[in-house]
Amino acid sequence: MKIGVKLTLTFFSIAFLSMLTVGIISYYRAKTSLEVESFNRLTAVREMKATQITNYFNQIKNQLVSLAHNPLVIEATQNIKTSYKTIGEELKVNKEQLSNYKADVLNYLDTVTLQRLNKNLDSKLFSSQLFSDNTASILLQHGFMVQNPFPTEQKQNADSMPFNCSYNSYHKKYHKMLKGICERFGFYDIFLIDSETGNVIYTVYKESDFATSLTDGPFSTTNLGNCFREARQAKEKEMISLVDFAPYLPSYNAHASFMACPIYDNDKMIGVLAFQMPIEKIDDIMTNGRKWVDMGLGKTGETYLVGQDFTLRNQSRFLIEDSTNYFKMLQQIGTDEKIIKRIHAFGNTVGLQEVKTLGTEEAIKGNTGSKIFNDYRGVPVLSAYKPLNILGLNWVIMSEIDEEEAFSHVTALRNNIVQAFIGLLVLLIILSVIVSRQITKPLKELTYDAEELAKGNFDVHLEARGNDEIGILADGFRKMQASISDLIHGLEDKVKERTAEVTHQKHLVEEKQKEIVDSINYAKRIQYTLLANDTFLEKYL
Repeated sequence: MKIGVKLTLTFFSIAFLSMLTVGIISYYRAKTSLEVESFNRLTAVREMKATQITNYFNQIKNQLVSLAHNPLVIEATQNIKTSYKTIGEELKVNKEQLSNYKADVLNYLDTVTLQRLNKNLDSKLFSSQLFSDNTASILLQHGFMVQNPFPTEQKQNADSMPFNCSYNSYHKKYHKMLKGICERFGFYDIFLIDSETGNVIYTVYKESDFATSLTDGPFSTTNLGNCFREARQAKEKEMISLVDFAPYLPSYNAHASFMACPIYDNDKMIGVLAFQMPIEKIDDIMTNGRKWVDMGLGKTGETYLVGQDFTLRNQSRFLIEDSTNYFKMLQQIGTDEKIIKRIHAFGNTVGLQEVKTLGTEEAIKGNTGSKIFNDYRGVPVLSAYKPLNILGLNWVIMSEIDEEEAFSHVTALRNNIVQAFIGLLVLLIILSVIVSRQITKPLKELTYDAEELAKGNFDVHLEARGNDEIGILADGFRKMQASISDLIHGLEDKVKERTAEVTHQKHLVEEKQKEIVDSINYAKRIQYTLLANDTFLEKYL
């Protein structure tokens, strides 16, 4: 492998590894920093909402206890309770009238209440299963439900019924006050219950639980019945009972929660006051009035409550903002079709949307923490979770945001790093080639010059290369070239001298040789002359 290629690869490798190391360290430091910041923000939101929702329930508790101690409510309970018991005697309806009223009530339950309720049930109910067969119940349900001129959702607007009795008078007297409290504080309903019999002697909204018994009536086993019994057993006047959300038939099987406390007249318990908890108010707190962005939760963050049954206790943000995709998501994750239909029917996720995740399981066990895991949609989220005890209810509060959104800035940073990395790599390759050429070009020229010197061409011109190592090497080559050239020229001069001497000696030798030859030739002539003379003498003498 040529040195130029080696140099290019070496420069490239060193720079590449350096940039890669810096990029990776920068990315993970930014991600870690953002993760810590995101978890801190989620924890802050979780704590804020935990405080707000706890304070809200305590506020309702204080309102409930204050109202139960209100002299006007005590008076209303006493009067309505008494008139409830005497309504049959006061109206003096005969059996035929009562039978007709009963038929009307059953028909109302069948055509109005069950028409809607059965859509939300797995198995069909019949009017007889919701009906209380006693005179007071029949008369009051007929008067305030059947003969009520207002639509089903507006029965609370009637402050009296077309019956002339003391109950009607008392209802008209106190209804406006109780209805105003219910509407002002956003309660779903307010109940006055006879603590002795369990009869629901008053409600604001006049649903099918009105004028039924929570002791042995059709709704005695509901969570309202449980709440009533706990409140009736309270040892102190200010003790309250709070039951968790559960399907409640009179509210068309929507999930409902109740809070109740005893009503005392002096030291005697005369009734129980109960509130049906306002889901909308709880939603308003947990969703920050549907202003999640203002709370720092971006486009995908939410804070929600989960019960012991691992279902939501407030609305899902994703149902509120994009119901179409929410229902698609439910189908994709394999949610039971019955649950999907109920969420669609109620337009609500309370008690229906299951949230069994790593965070909820940890919090149900009593652990507080923050981790990354898949939420109830199957989407990775950053989550801050903790158990939340609200007046005896063991719930869980979760504050979450999609991992993709939480790390969007890091993702952008990563993309920028990759883009810069690619750009720098191109620049690095170019620079590596340029630097390599700057180093190898003079080396190649020196190599060529060395080859020329090796061939005996001592006239090759070696240029100055600067003060770097290559320049020093070139300077050494120049000195070596000069030394060799001088040596060669010296040798050539000596050779010339020796050649001249040899030539001179050669000429001398040649001259001597010529003289010798001439002498020999002269001798031969003399010899020939003498020989000739001898022959002549012999002949003529």
